[in-house]
Amino acid sequence: MGDDRVRDVKYVAGAAAPNWTAVQAAINDLLMTEKVNYITLYFIAHGNTNPMNLGGTTFYASQLRSYIVEHPNVKFCIIIESFHAGSWLEGLKFGGVTPANIEIIITTTTAAKSAYPDCDSSGGYADHNPTDMYGEWSGDFLQKLAYYASDAHWPDATAYATAKSIDSLPGLFYKYYTAIKGVTPSSTSWTLTEHSVAGSIQEPMRYITWTP
Repeated sequence: MGDDRVRDVKYVAGAAAPNWTAVQAAINDLLMTEKVNYITLYFIAHGNTNPMNLGGTTFYASQLRSYIVEHPNVKFCIIIESFHAGSWLEGLKFGGVTPANIEIIITTTTAAKSAYPDCDSSGGYADHNPTDMYGEWSGDFLQKLAYYASDAHWPDATAYATAKSIDSLPGLFYKYYTAIKGVTPSSTSWTLTEHSVAGSIQEPMRYITWTP
């Protein structure tokens, strides 16, 4: 994407809280200044069923949906790391329909389950990614992102995207989403808190616009 096309909206001591208004301003800046027509939103926040907490303010799935609908010529990929993140798979719908310009949504867990900080061992099993310092799922996600976005493996993502007649970016995200979960997530997921040894206390979910 290039550093000039990345906006980091986060808490900084002494600065204004990173609320939904700040997120909108960052997206608008990308649309106006960089003339982008493709936006990836990666939220890491406290969450509940449909809302999340941004800088001490409550932000709802319906607000994000309204913004996306107002920008039909912009494509969106959405990644949410929070408790109950899966509720946004339904919250972003209206009348049971997800906006057509959302290409992929990845959530770290279901509407009913929690998300967890870094977990290095559970039930006698070790984490695949013991050196990370992020949310348990985000650490794996970022590691797989680096793998598939590398020169050696980027063709894997583009080949998948071409085969499915989709854009490269959601193809990339889907490739490492499936790589994290493995064939049988209860035993193969890189996210240790999705393993049965951890009690299956987390379950990453996704919405896509194509047939896998």
